[in-house]
Amino acid sequence: MSGPRTRSHRGCSHCRRSKVKCDEKQPVCTRCFQKGLSCTRDTVTLKWESDYRARGVTFGRTGVWRKGASKKPSPEDIPSIPSIPSTADQTILTTPVIHHWSFIHADSHSLPQLLDHQDLVLMPARNVHEFSIQPALSISPLWNHLDQSFLLDYYIHQICPRTTPSPSATSPFAAIILPYCQTASPVVIKALMALAACHWSQQDPRYGVHALTLKSQVVSGFRRRIASEDRGSFLLSPDPEALVLIMLLCLYEIVDHCDRRWIVHLQGAKDIIRLRRQQQQRQADALLALPTVPSDPVSKFVELFFAFQDVMGRTACAKADLFGPSYWAEGDVTINDWMGCSPALVSILFAIMDLSRHRRHMGSSASEELTFRARASNLQRRLDDLVQNPAVGGEDETLRRVAELKRLACSVYIQCALHGARPCDPAVKVTVQEILAGVRALVAQGSASQAMMWPLFVAAVELDPLDDVVVENPSRSMEAENGGRRRLVLRLLMEMAKRSVSSVARMRAVIEGVWQRRDFHLHAVEDRKMGRFADLNDWEVFVVPGSDALSLV
Repeated sequence: MSGPRTRSHRGCSHCRRSKVKCDEKQPVCTRCFQKGLSCTRDTVTLKWESDYRARGVTFGRTGVWRKGASKKPSPEDIPSIPSIPSTADQTILTTPVIHHWSFIHADSHSLPQLLDHQDLVLMPARNVHEFSIQPALSISPLWNHLDQSFLLDYYIHQICPRTTPSPSATSPFAAIILPYCQTASPVVIKALMALAACHWSQQDPRYGVHALTLKSQVVSGFRRRIASEDRGSFLLSPDPEALVLIMLLCLYEIVDHCDRRWIVHLQGAKDIIRLRRQQQQRQADALLALPTVPSDPVSKFVELFFAFQDVMGRTACAKADLFGPSYWAEGDVTINDWMGCSPALVSILFAIMDLSRHRRHMGSSASEELTFRARASNLQRRLDDLVQNPAVGGEDETLRRVAELKRLACSVYIQCALHGARPCDPAVKVTVQEILAGVRALVAQGSASQAMMWPLFVAAVELDPLDDVVVENPSRSMEAENGGRRRLVLRLLMEMAKRSVSSVARMRAVIEGVWQRRDFHLHAVEDRKMGRFADLNDWEVFVVPGSDALSLV
């Protein structure tokens, strides 16, 4: 008979939940490899013995379990809990100075990964903050008979306002998607309610059951519709219901965990859109006419949603695009109310990503180098000359400021992705400070929408670890305190989590991973001794690892 199995203290999350021993192999343990699971390690949570003693409970297994013991300890064996001193007897110690050399959440588990420079496994923590729902307002009489109709009310009054960069801007989720759902099949309405329940569950876990139940019903209904139609006519129908369902499921996964599941939906949408356009091309060829682009507002917005998610998310992970540049008109400088920027800016951003991928495969010939520099200079000139404006007749100053923040973030991104700029470079430092000041000002006035996620992300990952100076924040709305720029970023993320429909927790985890890598490799970066990373620029070394499947919309 084999002896008792020892407890694994650094096993993966799946093995720990199943209460089985993990062999702790890297990067995937044997059990997860055999079962095809994603092998992840939970982050370490610090627990203080003094807190446990103050609450009158034991700390860990102290006094409760001993190796080889067969009975519980007697009351005499348990040490008495000292009385808690009164406030008058307590001595308040000053907060120690945290120097630049400190790691962020570094421990013995993350140290080998930092040494090998592998992708950090970042487990996003739930954002827990006070959240109150206003009394439910009346919704469409057509939906009053539905079960859980309060979730539709939540979608209308809590989700839709969070999807625009400005309070005066119109949300397409309210102006376009909501009217369409009134004439669509019931499964689309359930998808709306599933998204609402998922978002609500981030603050109140009780709604998680509603979210999972509704999501299961949506997926089952979607599959039945596909199976019941001949030769995929449901997917290729002029009615955009299939794409609307995929968009809502994609947003559900972004809100829930923001892992690769939303990328699967994105890839599925790409295939459906490609097949729909091929069918339109064949129909146009049969009629000797030019193919038509989607003209109905629902199809146009849904395709824009997928294309924009694709571009913004891939700025972080540096992977190839899925949807191509056809959605972004170079001369369209009108700020889109939902994107918070103009198609012209996204066109420049797309070209930067394309040229950056070309740089990684570029040869060493002088002609290729000259061509690359010429294209990079042209993109920089287009960005410097870009002036974005709200729609005709609109004077939305908040929308204009958000668009300018995205243009500034694009200027940092082009310097890092094409010219190898680093956080210590003066031009990067100045622009990063300007972005943080702009985001802080908008948050102070109550405009902390998810449209500012990408500018804040770019500024946060390009902070100079040796220049984390004290920042004065006079905003009372943010409970201002003195602190470094990293502290400011964390407070901005905390405020943004309350007013967005995205995974701010995942974004924060990625940012902290970048800070951790920068702190660990600080000397190597200063001396430009990056070893096998010498051919990679700063963005590829510190930002790309750990940023896969990150949504920045």
